[in-house]
Amino acid sequence: MSPFSIRPIQQFCNGIQLNLVLPPGPRDYWNELANEHKAIPEHKQWMYDADPFSAKKRLEAQAAARKTRESQASTEDPARHKPSTSTPQSNYTEVLMATSLRELVEDSIKQVRFFLHSCLIFELD
Repeated sequence: MSPFSIRPIQQFCNGIQLNLVLPPGPRDYWNELANEHKAIPEHKQWMYDADPFSAKKRLEAQAAARKTRESQASTEDPARHKPSTSTPQSNYTEVLMATSLRELVEDSIKQVRFFLHSCLIFELD
């Protein structure tokens, strides 16, 4: 048996001790793979689950639980409980940028406002 055939068999049949019936070469490779399987991190355990369908259900349940925790954490965010002010500027998103870039953006906005204002005055005359 080649190592290319042992790896998939070990991945799907890791709960069975096939190393007891394998010849010495593949048996050693099986044992190496078994040691790797024992050392994998928790978030990759699903790849070696005996039942891939139950592993998928478990992953989906974990993802749903993570989503609900994140949504609860975002609703409990103290920054969201600010008292509302009546100014329209309070609804704007705060943008942080370098001073030079901010000046460039503000000048561009002023030029566009001046251009639009002059167009309106020209049409009214």
